[in-house]
Amino acid sequence: MIVSKIYLLRWRIEEYFKFKKQLFELEDLRVMSLQSIRNLNMFATIAAGYIAVINAEKDESIFILDKFLILGVSG
Repeated sequence: MIVSKIYLLRWRIEEYFKFKKQLFELEDLRVMSLQSIRNLNMFATIAAGYIAVINAEKDESIFILDKFLILGVSG
């Protein structure tokens, strides 16, 4: 049971990274340092969180909580 929960959490993390890479085309960017990669990742994370909040405010779907969990904005 615990293994399946961990797997599902990991799956959401993978989906989140896939979302960021596709939405912001991060694989097409070339950077020269690890710090640059970290900075790009941070800005992409902030932008993805902002997009999730804006969409959740407009969308009356029952899946709003799921959007927040996928993007790691749960509280």
